[in-house]
Amino acid sequence: MIGAACVRSRSRSVTRSPERSPRRAPSGVPLLAVQGTADKINPQKYAHRLFRAVGRPKFLLLLRGAGHLPPYTVPGPTLATVEHVTVAFLDHYLGDGPLAAIANAATKLPSAELTSEP
Repeated sequence: MIGAACVRSRSRSVTRSPERSPRRAPSGVPLLAVQGTADKINPQKYAHRLFRAVGRPKFLLLLRGAGHLPPYTVPGPTLATVEHVTVAFLDHYLGDGPLAAIANAATKLPSAELTSEP
């Protein structure tokens, strides 16, 4: 059983393969997608496509101005926000963490935008 799914800057590969199409994802599996808006390797349109294609609960964390790898590899406020949102998401869907903690973690970074359909 899949308890939750997190996708970071790899949405393009997920949406290109028909056998891995998000339209075939198990219903009700929580999704957190994280995407830099300046990512030239995996443009944000793929993260938006993935988000639209899957069922609820789902969350899309956009990192305005962030590229492909720095949000996940360079220490600083962006990486800290990605970590905090991811931990809050997993705590809620795999443990007993509060749902509000996901949105609260995203507000720590002014350039972060969280879209959610819990």
